[in-house]
Amino acid sequence: DTLVYNGHTTASDMLWAGVPFITMSGQNWPSLVATALAHTVEMPEMVVKSLAQYEELAVKLATKPSLLRKWKRKLALKRLTAPLFDSERWVRSFEDGLEKVWAIYKDGGESPRDVECADFGPSPTFRKRSGEAGLAEDAQVVAAAPASASVAHIEDERSAEAENAEDEEGQGASRLG
Repeated sequence: DTLVYNGHTTASDMLWAGVPFITMSGQNWPSLVATALAHTVEMPEMVVKSLAQYEELAVKLATKPSLLRKWKRKLALKRLTAPLFDSERWVRSFEDGLEKVWAIYKDGGESPRDVECADFGPSPTFRKRSGEAGLAEDAQVVAAAPASASVAHIEDERSAEAENAEDEEGQGASRLG
């Protein structure tokens, strides 16, 4: 993610597509959006506080494919349960806010002020999708999905093979020595 002005819609789209990111929290709204998105999908591990941490985490993810795979699997499951992806819930809350603003306007108007939108909780569709039975079924679909031979899956397989080969070489060397 870019510093100073974080990804907004693009960061949301990345998460929906199952692509994790690294972001650094800033001091103003544009530099906090990706941090908020990371927390909304319950993946605070994507947020760092300094450029040194940013670089360290980027290198760690680049050199430890198993960690990146873990993040991708976690994000795939969060896509089924995190509030960020419950569009129906967001729409109901937004509609509530619009109704409150309209009521203020109809009553003669007031000076501009904040309006608290209701949180109706998970939508029925989302509850059904993320319910225990649905979640277990969706988790199986997510687990099976990489078998579609996507580029990421092929790269993950190659990385896993390389890690296994390194492990075997290390074990062989210890047996010889």
